[in-house]
Amino acid sequence: MPMHDDDSPRALRMALAQARGVLLITRPAQAAPKPAPGQPGAASDHVPALPDVFVAVRADGEVLAFNGHVDLGTGIRTALAQIVAEELDVPLASVCMVLGHTDATPNQGPTIASATIQISAQPLRRAAAQARAFLVARAAERLGASADSLVVDDGRIRVRQPGSPASDTPAEAGLAYGALLGDEHIELPLADEIATKPASAYRVVGKAAPRVDIPAKATGALTFVHDVRVPGMLHGRVIRPPYAGRDAGDFVGRSLISVDRDSIRDVPGVVEVVTIGDFVGVVAQREEQAIEAARRLRVRWQAAPPLPRLDDPEPALRANPAKRRELRAEGEAAPPPRQGAATLKRGYVWPYQMHASIGPSCGVAHWRDEGRDEGRGDADGGMLTVWSGTQNPHVLRIDLARLTGLDEGRIEIVRMEAAGCYGRNCADDVCADAVLLSRAVGRPVRVQLSREQEHLWEPKGAAQLMDVQGTLGAGGALLGYDFVSRYPSNDAPTLALLLTGRIDPAPRMLEMGDRTAVPPYDYAQVHIACDDTPAIVRAAWLRGVSALPNTFAHECFIDELAHEAGADPLAFRLRHLRDERASELLRAVGEEALWRDGQRGTRGIPDADGKLRGRGIAYARYIHSKFPGFGAAWSAWIVDLEVEPDSGSIRVLRVVVGQDTGMMVNPDGVRHQVHGNVVQTLSRALKEQVRFDRDGVASREWGSYPLLTFPELPPITVVLMPRQHEAPLGAGESASLPGAPALANALFDATGLRLRRPPFTPESVRAALAETEAVAD
Repeated sequence: MPMHDDDSPRALRMALAQARGVLLITRPAQAAPKPAPGQPGAASDHVPALPDVFVAVRADGEVLAFNGHVDLGTGIRTALAQIVAEELDVPLASVCMVLGHTDATPNQGPTIASATIQISAQPLRRAAAQARAFLVARAAERLGASADSLVVDDGRIRVRQPGSPASDTPAEAGLAYGALLGDEHIELPLADEIATKPASAYRVVGKAAPRVDIPAKATGALTFVHDVRVPGMLHGRVIRPPYAGRDAGDFVGRSLISVDRDSIRDVPGVVEVVTIGDFVGVVAQREEQAIEAARRLRVRWQAAPPLPRLDDPEPALRANPAKRRELRAEGEAAPPPRQGAATLKRGYVWPYQMHASIGPSCGVAHWRDEGRDEGRGDADGGMLTVWSGTQNPHVLRIDLARLTGLDEGRIEIVRMEAAGCYGRNCADDVCADAVLLSRAVGRPVRVQLSREQEHLWEPKGAAQLMDVQGTLGAGGALLGYDFVSRYPSNDAPTLALLLTGRIDPAPRMLEMGDRTAVPPYDYAQVHIACDDTPAIVRAAWLRGVSALPNTFAHECFIDELAHEAGADPLAFRLRHLRDERASELLRAVGEEALWRDGQRGTRGIPDADGKLRGRGIAYARYIHSKFPGFGAAWSAWIVDLEVEPDSGSIRVLRVVVGQDTGMMVNPDGVRHQVHGNVVQTLSRALKEQVRFDRDGVASREWGSYPLLTFPELPPITVVLMPRQHEAPLGAGESASLPGAPALANALFDATGLRLRRPPFTPESVRAALAETEAVAD
């Protein structure tokens, strides 16, 4: 499959608007309204946008397809191309995907919530089907045949011989798409309704396809954002304030006292020192000069208020102001427990965690005041191009418009591959840094963060509290379930907006704590609520967002109820699930893992070799709170592990993961997604926790934020449910949800102890075992 360089989509898009020999499926661009007088951007001309293109069929046989989302290593570039190739009946190798570029692709929002294949791919599917229908109708006219009598193979249309299968006629016969286009420029508005292929006719979708991005990555040919070089480019570094990791409070943007420019007078190559509010940056001719200047520049700051103790986040989260939001109340109030009933009350605590991108974020910006540029404006407003690894290109463009006062139409985000994040790292922040420095010096500027800056300032995955109370009736009936989740996040606005005072730094509250807050089991009475609370530290979404901690609580608690009822954990779940697809998935995973009803682990009594062993199970269906259709896939884990009692170290022996993601565009891609989820979730559940001190984040390098290593990876078995006739669902996040509770339940089976606060480090396991021994003595 050809792949255009990611620095050319804008020129490609503009060329398509004038091209001959092309069929375009378009819709009017979702352009931002012209700013009102006095608002940011009002001084510059409002730039009308070109129509959005979804599919372009060219006379030379190439098919271009455009999607506003980006590929974070999930393989959607390949899967989206499969969808287009399927609906157009062209070879997969002829489809080129253009992703995320603001001047070339539709604005389909940020790449989040496992929504690309499930939701944002639907216009692309319709556009490809519409293009095929148009070409088939035109071929019918040329051939003097009915459209129903035509078949398409590899972009060639021919008349099917009566009684003959499609393969009887050589592929060389018939009319190629290019011959039907000639020298015309054809532009069709995207149809609201168009017939797409039934799954039974699929030849490309549902088949394994190698990811198209891997060869260039494996050979070093791919240009990552860190590799971007622009003529005349300078290098910048930023000096962050001392309130690391915080972006709320009246001290933000007002803490800078002074900058001693003379302190770097003898550093060669320094071009400029830039200060705006609490934003401080240096620009130099060479990268090592910028690094040295940033290290030596003397900056004085006012002291920030001390941060609450957050290594144990529970007290600070409970003390934080909150607003109760009722999510669901079903069934009559539970009567007083009768004889044989039991009420359990439990609290679960999830720690702050990092996105922990392997490569620190990097961005390149080019601010230009050079008159009209390809018809997009005059000299008064400037033009801006940014090369970025963001997962939110169109949202970043909005933020940069707010930061600079430019009209969005003057800002181009060239989306490049980066280190990845599965959430929000510092990619947007570093781009805004580069923009401010480029504007100050009038030349392109590249900014890369240090490892310490990345760790300190990236928006953290929020800590979370889950309070659960449930009543178990006689015979194991689920009588009542009361669940309250508390999640302190504010979406972490782009940092420069706060540091420069462009937006109010007052604490904000975001309603994000309710994903998968409703349990999947059939309780007679449920009360589900979310305590919305402002962020304490800079926090935004991380893979699984609030759904992963909420599932941790649901699945640990149902395991405790099963134990209380004396029931097998798998059988107990199946008994209380109404969802037959969930039950089928659990049965399939149990069969693959050789689950035996009533089987027990060591429960605190070591085997002959001194090890404790156990297995645990957990299930979840990822539900996005605001949009129930987002990412609602089914997943289940069974984990086998052993514990060394003296050290507390855990060795995961095997993971069996089941995934029902509906129709799979690329089964290998789904399998790879599941593997990635397993690796990341094991790391988060076993090792990852941000450390804090009174000044803020203390986890400044890998030694203080360890990750799972290759020798610690267990064998992973993936069970993919065959659902090719069902609607496609997101696979990016759902498989992460059951991991932590499956581990916790396996730890109980091995040790007899309930651990309700990840990560399950050797220290925490050893301390729990020691406490149990002390009580026994």
